[in-house]
Amino acid sequence: MKVNILKEAVKYFVKPATVPFPAVQPHFPKKFRGPPRYDPETCIGCEACARVCPSDAITVTIKDGKKILEVWFGKCTFCARCEEACPVGSIKLMEIYGMPSPNKFDFVSRVEHDMVKCRICGKYFATVKHVEWIIKNIREKIGETVSISELKNYLMICPECRHKVENIPSLKKLLMRVLVKEVK
Repeated sequence: MKVNILKEAVKYFVKPATVPFPAVQPHFPKKFRGPPRYDPETCIGCEACARVCPSDAITVTIKDGKKILEVWFGKCTFCARCEEACPVGSIKLMEIYGMPSPNKFDFVSRVEHDMVKCRICGKYFATVKHVEWIIKNIREKIGETVSISELKNYLMICPECRHKVENIPSLKKLLMRVLVKEVK
């Protein structure tokens, strides 16, 4: 028994108990949650990530017809809610541990999108990629019932103006055709 205890004690003095970080990258266990990073190619700018972020680490700024989404790693709790909420899988948690840098902007993941103007009131309300994604998903569900130009015509109207759709007969007809097709 004393020999076993002695062997165990000596084992801790033979090799270092820690990894020589940053020279050697540490082993990351499965489901390791590092800082989130946007994929600018697939992000549609829907803001789902910002809406579910409990620490408000994700900010959304609309400026000059552009929507800017930023994740500040210093505020992020690495909870992965943004990754779960993203409908296109555009935001992923990286396997990075320790990111030393003198520049605070190295701790930000940022993506910028062009926005769509409402064709009635002229207000910016959605990103171009988000509208294209919606059209693609609607087309998959309802097929060729409604033309792409009709859908774009309707989707280029902001939610506030869309509430006034009863006053625009052509848009009301389009909405009814989409709803009837979806019910069938």
